[in-house]
Amino acid sequence: MAYKTIRIKKRSFTWKRAHMLAVANSAADAIKVRSFTKGLGVDERPYAQTKPYSPAYKAHKLAKFGGLNWLSYKGDLRKSIRVVRHTRTAAVIQSVGLKYAAKVNKERPFMASSPVVRKAIKATFIALAKQANR
Repeated sequence: MAYKTIRIKKRSFTWKRAHMLAVANSAADAIKVRSFTKGLGVDERPYAQTKPYSPAYKAHKLAKFGGLNWLSYKGDLRKSIRVVRHTRTAAVIQSVGLKYAAKVNKERPFMASSPVVRKAIKATFIALAKQANR
């Protein structure tokens, strides 16, 4: 995706770690909204069910959670996604503290960039640059 050139008038504007953290948090939030609120995968399409639930498990889900997906219902996977490291030029977003996150991501990829995530990154970067121009 091509990014628009932004002219920064203030010569004193320096890209700092705090700026990168803001951009990374924006990307993490966009991943959470896309994946858990909207139920879309990396390809911006609804998740396809990988394999049908067994009748016993389906009955268990309906009885205990009213048919809602337990991961989304409880929110542990969503809460585990965060910025774990960042420098002035790079950031790492990961699922922290959940052993099953990698398995879920393998079956239903959600931890990657997509057009919506790149759009959020671009909007945050432009907002930070415009703030610097004041």
